[in-house]
Amino acid sequence: MEAIFASAVLGPIVIFFARIVDVSLDTLRVLFAFRGRRVVSGVLGFFQALVFIVAVGTAIKHLDSIGHVLGYALGFAAGTIIGITIEHALAYGLPSDLRVRVDPRLSRPRRIPHPHPHHA
Repeated sequence: MEAIFASAVLGPIVIFFARIVDVSLDTLRVLFAFRGRRVVSGVLGFFQALVFIVAVGTAIKHLDSIGHVLGYALGFAAGTIIGITIEHALAYGLPSDLRVRVDPRLSRPRRIPHPHPHHA
């Protein structure tokens, strides 16, 4: 396995895909945590950390290789894009136009109607 990670061609590719998985899992972990799904979030965090340790460890071990460093950075960027895409697919149907107005006379924020009735 070490030969694959050390390879000038395969190493950066493995790091790239590992970072995609890592960052996508992290995005999902945050989404599930936000929704109050602690167990799912914890399980995702466990696997995200495993993948992260392999990816960052390999990248640091081969800092002298521009390919490994670029694989790490490009994987992070691609993982961010893919993670957000997955999040949008999973969040379909959730209110994205929730507006809160804070009235200083009230002790807590309240929900206000959307200005367009078809968004109710």
